[in-house]
Formats: sequence, structure tokens, C-alpha cells
Amino acid sequence: MTKRLALLLATLVATSRTFAAEQTLDETPKSDWSFNLSPYIWVAAVRVETTLDNEPTPPPSPGGGGSEDRYETKLGGGALLAAQVHYKSWGLWADLVWIQTDTSAVKSGPLYSAKDLEANFYHSTIALSYLLPTSDKFRVELLAGARYWSVEATIDAQAGALPSFSGGQEETWITPVIGADFAYDLGPKWSLMAKGTVAVGDHNSDGWEAMGGVTYRFGERWSTTLAYRYLKEEYTRKRFAYFTEVSGVVLGVSYRF
Repeated sequence: MTKRLALLLATLVATSRTFAAEQTLDETPKSDWSFNLSPYIWVAAVRVETTLDNEPTPPPSPGGGGSEDRYETKLGGGALLAAQVHYKSWGLWADLVWIQTDTSAVKSGPLYSAKDLEANFYHSTIALSYLLPTSDKFRVELLAGARYWSVEATIDAQAGALPSFSGGQEETWITPVIGADFAYDLGPKWSLMAKGTVAVGDHNSDGWEAMGGVTYRFGERWSTTLAYRYLKEEYTRKRFAYFTEVSGVVLGVSYRF
């Protein structure tokens, strides 16, 4: 009887230790690190205007009259990807955008009979982020970093009041940016989101962008976002000038690991 009782106690102790070990494994705390990868598409309307350094200087118009060029811009192609890494409250966010546009003059001014513009622009925003201590449902993350722009523009103008002209130019610049990222949980699966950045500290560049929409989580690690995004950039240096507006619907899928 004593041997049976001892055997029973030993079995109970072993079982409890195994169960405790399994509980410990199940309750392993989550890592302080997290990664988020988000390819997306941007169904956008694009407006582009530019003046090149080597473009002929127009003569003064008598009486200040004369009409300006009116352009129509079409989106030729693009590649877009966002990624973010977090360690506790700190993070690093990157947004990579490459867009190709084809622009033609719907109504040319008096200087040229026709004018076509092809522009490729690449901009990448990289920013440090800090998650503020807020409620479980509401999240606010501050952003501070830089935006890199690379623009390649080619102009082909047919003779009008001025002789025909063809030229191209490449420009790159880096602008400091600050911004914020907001999210509010509506429930276990749905949440609202908004994000915006603005250029600071560069007298040659004046730009900002904003995005707002809704996110749906359809798995432990997967989510999708539908939003509206607007981007504006104005850059001037000497005789080179570049202006663009891009606005439209964004649809993206995110994987968190």
C-alpha cells in the first residue's frame, strides 16, 4: 500500500511538472521586436509641371498677354512598398515610391506648337518613430526623418514662336520631414488610420502628404488597408522647377512578423 501511494504521488508530481512546463511555454512573453511589410497599389491622378535649366528663356510678352500651356498627365507605371520595424516604443519606417508619368500639352501656348513631357520620379521617406503611451484603442506615433527625391524629366517641344527644343535633366534632393501616425480600433478586426508628413527646414522644397482610411485584420498576422492619399511637392533651384500633385485610392496588404 505504501509503495502504491508513493508511486501515485510520484506520478502526480511528474504530471504537474509537465503541465507547468507546457503552461510556461504557452505563456512565453511576446518579443519586443516586430516587423511589418506592406506592398500596395495607388490608383492615382497625377499632375506634373517642370522647367529645365537649359530650356530656352521665353521672350517678354508685349502687354503681358499670351496663354499658358495646359497639360494632360497619364500614369505610365509604378512600384510601391512600405516597411516598418519596431523595438518596444521605438521604430523605423520606410516608404518607397517610384512613379512614371507621360504628359502632353492639351493646349500649347504661343511659344511652341506642341510640347511633351516624360517624367520619372522616385521618392523614399525614411523616419524614426516613437509610440506615445496612450489607451489600448488609440495609438499615436510620432515621425521624424527625411524624404529623398530623384526626378528625371525629358521635354520635347515642337517649333512655334520659338524653334523646336529637346532636353532632359536629372535632379535629386533630400528634405527633412516630421509627421504623425494615428490609429483607432473600432473592434477586434476593424480600425481607422491616418498618417501625414510635412517638409521642414529646406527653402528650396515645399511639400507634404496625408493619408486616411480603414484597416481590416483578417488573420493573426495579415491585414489590408483601403485609404485615400494625397502627395504634393514643389521644388525650385536656380532655373529648374518641379511641381507634382498625386492623389487617389491606396489599397495595400500587410504582413506582420
